Amino acid sequence: MDIQCYPEDIENRSLLYASQLMSVNTVRGTKFKDIPQVIVITLLDDAPLFPDSTDYVSICRLGWTTGEQSAQATDRMLFVLVELEKVRKRYNSLDDEVLSDELLSWLYLLTSGFNKAEEAGAIMDAFPDIEEFAKMYGFALDDPKVVQAYADFESAEREYQSRKDYFERVEREARERGYEKGIEQGIEQGIEQGIEQNIAILRAAGMDDAAELLARKARNR
Repeated sequence: MDIQCYPEDIENRSLLYASQLMSVNTVRGTKFKDIPQVIVITLLDDAPLFPDSTDYVSICRLGWTTGEQSAQATDRMLFVLVELEKVRKRYNSLDDEVLSDELLSWLYLLTSGFNKAEEAGAIMDAFPDIEEFAKMYGFALDDPKVVQAYADFESAEREYQSRKDYFERVEREARERGYEKGIEQGIEQGIEQGIEQNIAILRAAGMDDAAELLARKARNR
């Protein structure tokens, strides 16, 4: 997740995206212990969220706190924050420290590496796995249609899931209403059968007038 707009909402946005990913990738009937793990990696290209810390990678886990004790609540949701501005200020040139660390090389490429072709080439020579990503990322940076297409894709995915959830809820409520209606119909049928049995009993006892009166009342119900 690349955060450039509304960085003040980064925590809630990260939680929302993680929840959506977990929901989309959890099929009906999945046991809670088998819920897929979701890791949200956020690239913050704005003022650092933790300016007093020199670390540019921060990890957040959901946990419990009781008094002075704390414990991890679950490993199914993990948040990783990368503050690009710290990388940009600390590493303003490609040096041995950057080239000796694959993660740092990735981050340098995202912040400064595309400014000079020779630096991007040096990083890709050191870490060949980065090359394909660098080509795709560089292409996307230069083509607003690609950026818009990706945004439209994410929006369509969210819209699809929202509609899917809506129709599942409508179907479930319809089934519940049908069940309740079936119970009402059963009660009604039971009453009618009881009346018919009582009419038959009255006729068998020779009480035709009483049987006819009960039949008329039944028809007028």
